[in-house]
Amino acid sequence: MDELLAPIRATFRRSTVEVTRESRVIEAGDFRVDTEAHTAAVDGLDLQLTPEEFELLVYFVKHANQCLPHRKLLAEIWGSNCGEQTQYLRVFIHHLRKKIEVNPAKPNHILSQPWLGYRFQPWLVIFQNRKAKMELVA
Repeated sequence: MDELLAPIRATFRRSTVEVTRESRVIEAGDFRVDTEAHTAAVDGLDLQLTPEEFELLVYFVKHANQCLPHRKLLAEIWGSNCGEQTQYLRVFIHHLRKKIEVNPAKPNHILSQPWLGYRFQPWLVIFQNRKAKMELVA
């Protein structure tokens, strides 16, 4: 069964994040990041990000829909000597959520994974009822 699902999973992974080599533009869901121009937008609205927030968003967009452990995020963005500074990461996540979420208190894009880390969901998910039917909004 895994052999049958492998091509489907591979196609899904390739389709979630799109990178064009010429301009280094990364698109995932509602997000568009240009790493050369150092610009980012969500739903077509430009974001004003600090350099650290920008690097964090780039990393999230490149690793959309993956659970990213605290230590990995800290090591990738700030270096291996910051691996234990989880409070530092929480502060930057809080500031980034204020800039990209409609309601930062109830985030839809940067989701906390208790005791693990964070997951970046580039598409807005709407829960319609208690049975958790989900509809992706394009």
